[in-house]
Amino acid sequence: MFDRDNNLLPTADQNEDPRVWLEGVEDAGALDWVRSWNAHATSSLGDPKGSATYTKILEILDSKEKIPYVGRVLDGLYYNFWQDDVHVKGIWRRCTLAEYRKEAPAWEVVLDLDALGKAEGITWVWAGSTVLDEGAGVAVDRVLLKLSNGGSDASHVREFDLKAKAFVSEADGGFVVGEAKTQMVYKDRDTLLIGTDLGEGSLTDSGYPRTVREWKRGTKLADAPLVFEGKKTDVLAFASYYRDRHVWHAFTRRMITFWTSEHKWRTPSGEYEKVPVQVWTRRAILAAQFSAEFSPQFSDMPAACPCTGRRQDRHLRRPAPRRAPLRMGAGERQDVRGGLAARGAARRVHGRRPQRARRALRADGVVVARRPLRLVQLSDARGA
Repeated sequence: MFDRDNNLLPTADQNEDPRVWLEGVEDAGALDWVRSWNAHATSSLGDPKGSATYTKILEILDSKEKIPYVGRVLDGLYYNFWQDDVHVKGIWRRCTLAEYRKEAPAWEVVLDLDALGKAEGITWVWAGSTVLDEGAGVAVDRVLLKLSNGGSDASHVREFDLKAKAFVSEADGGFVVGEAKTQMVYKDRDTLLIGTDLGEGSLTDSGYPRTVREWKRGTKLADAPLVFEGKKTDVLAFASYYRDRHVWHAFTRRMITFWTSEHKWRTPSGEYEKVPVQVWTRRAILAAQFSAEFSPQFSDMPAACPCTGRRQDRHLRRPAPRRAPLRMGAGERQDVRGGLAARGAARRVHGRRPQRARRALRADGVVVARRPLRLVQLSDARGA
């Protein structure tokens, strides 16, 4: 058994960490240390697999009665990532809305992680997807999939063809990135804005990307030109590129700490300007910053776009103390994480009239206030 008493944490008198060797997470010594403590815990507390609580929780997690959350809606197909006792690592699947409304939908499997892991000899864990958006009316046929080896923080990135239901190999020009805490987004079909581990100077002190490069298909990632960089002391630096109501937007973000960030927006002239609002760029949520001293009696303020400065023809109001809930009719399904109503439109969205609420519910699961400044994100941030 590992001698815990002889491996204490550093003190004022001893400033060296005696457990620094555990940083080698795959080293034999580190793995033996973990196994020894697992054995100690099991012998002292018992094997959790033999408890009624463990069995009950596993039954719930593997239940076929779970709500099949919709992570994405692409070209009229509803995508869901599903795990149960048969699909332990999970399957990515899709079906039409008409099929989804049925009691037992006939899902089409797009990717089976258990089968992939068996074929490649790697325990792949789902870590999300990034979609190629080429604009309204253009079918979506490519995504970037993040797959984690054994559930690690770092992930592999592999381009995937939704029509062929297969990965696009590097030999065929596909985007493939090795294990790293990669941040990336499509700029167009053949270009990525990407931050990843490219060796010395490319990561922050936190181990996340410090630089963003513009990587063209068919070229070497190491040769991709630099377009943005943060500081080594930052947590993370990344770029985003997305379409909202037929307009393309480009942002950069320096995550200085977990609580403070610096955001810049690309102006029509191509220059980047600092944006004095809080911006979440994963799915385009733009929310005005209100001062802590904002007086309740002045509940209206002119709504102007922080990027263009143009005034809207409405006013942006502070949220009322009470809001009407998202109401569902009998037999309707609701994604409790994301709020996507899969059968019928929401009866009311933030107190709006039913007919207006239906127009505000977009196909991709995002409820959009038609004219005011704020967009409300309802779908899973990871994007199943």
